[in-house]
Amino acid sequence: MMAQDGTHCAGIAAGCNIGDAGINGVAPGAKVIGLKLGNNNYPGGATVTESMKKAYLYADKISREMKVPCIVSMSFGVGSEIEARSELEKFLADLLTKNPYLYVSTSNGNNGPGISSAGLPSSSSFVFSSGAVLTQEIARDNYGNLLPYNMLLHFSSRGGEVSKPDVISPGACTSTVPNFSGGDKFWGTSMACPYTSGVMALLLSAAEKEFPGVKIPSQLLFKVIREGAVKRDEYTPIDQGGGYINVINSYEILKKYLKNNEISKFETYTVSSFAPNQPDNRSRNLYIRDGSFLTGDEVFSFNVKRDNLVKSDKFYRVYNLKCDADWLPLFRKKLT
Repeated sequence: MMAQDGTHCAGIAAGCNIGDAGINGVAPGAKVIGLKLGNNNYPGGATVTESMKKAYLYADKISREMKVPCIVSMSFGVGSEIEARSELEKFLADLLTKNPYLYVSTSNGNNGPGISSAGLPSSSSFVFSSGAVLTQEIARDNYGNLLPYNMLLHFSSRGGEVSKPDVISPGACTSTVPNFSGGDKFWGTSMACPYTSGVMALLLSAAEKEFPGVKIPSQLLFKVIREGAVKRDEYTPIDQGGGYINVINSYEILKKYLKNNEISKFETYTVSSFAPNQPDNRSRNLYIRDGSFLTGDEVFSFNVKRDNLVKSDKFYRVYNLKCDADWLPLFRKKLT
């Protein structure tokens, strides 16, 4: 596990009987490895790209040598002006393609509420990023506020050119190590990340118990968590991604997929569209930062490419298209 404020985040993900008071994290008893990201040659032990790479490579090594799934909980990120194009994101794309049983869970960043503010490496489609929610219970107990519902924290980074966050998770809590930083109340996507990491551990553990020997590729697990999330009417997809994380829903979906042998049929796709702020004018979402020049008569296209395409005369798919924005009509609602 890699985390900023590491002990605090480790407690959220895998704490077990903390303080001998029966207080647990999301996945109590999960095995945890702490990996240092800082380079002490710089003031404050600043993190650099190469130190992050070494931590990821160590997690990859453990996963391969022990033949076990390994979840990397990465509550660290920086703003990424050109999303999904950084050196580290390209490195992760290569690493996680080669090892589909290395699951990278990241914080989506605290640069919101502006759109297209997801950071590095959360912009990568190969990792799973979480936005941060202030739950009613924590708002009441920690801050004395009575919220009408679990509220997305204002600073949680939003999507735009990339479809992030993947989900939103509880991102405010009381620390398991109250005095390490002068207090015990913390919030941020750094706290949402290990919550999601704990959910991943629960899902993998439950699947192994019910389906011994099963191996679940990271992209399938990510799909299951997104599909199991509960969409909130108060927020748009660029705010909440798939919605508010729900482990029970996700496990029911995962069981259905495993019983139907969906692992052998699983497909991933890459979507691209017009984005004038990207170097090649393309991104995974249609994204126009300044729409003042639009007349309403413009036509924009999306390109959908199957990543694991195998040439075959028998390959055939029908795609049903839908749009939840009444101002963006579809020319066609079905493609083959």
